[in-house]
Amino acid sequence: MLNKAGLLGCQCARISGKIGVRISGARTADLIATLAELDRRALYLSEGCTSLYVHCRHVLRLSEHSSYHCIEAAHVARRFPVVLERLREGAITGSEIPGAAPPS
Repeated sequence: MLNKAGLLGCQCARISGKIGVRISGARTADLIATLAELDRRALYLSEGCTSLYVHCRHVLRLSEHSSYHCIEAAHVARRFPVVLERLREGAITGSEIPGAAPPS
C-alpha cells in the first residue's frame, strides 16, 4: 500500500495527464488499487473521514470530478482485478476504467 506521499505523487501524475503529459499507467494503477483497499477496509475512517469520497476530497485534495471517477475506477478494479494489470501494461488509461464494468 502506498503512503500519503505516494498517493499525492499519483495525484500529481493524474493531473499531469490532464495537461497532456504522458504518465505511467503503473502510478495510476497504484492509486486505484490503494483506493480500492482503503474502501474495502474502511481505512479512511482512521483519518477522520466518513467516506472514501471525503477522504479523496479532503486528504488527497482531489477535485469532485476526480474523486468520483477514481472511486468508480476503484470499484471496477475490485470487481475486475485484470483492469489494474491492463492499466499497468498501458492497454487502457485511467479515464477508460469507469466504463469498463458492465451495467449492474
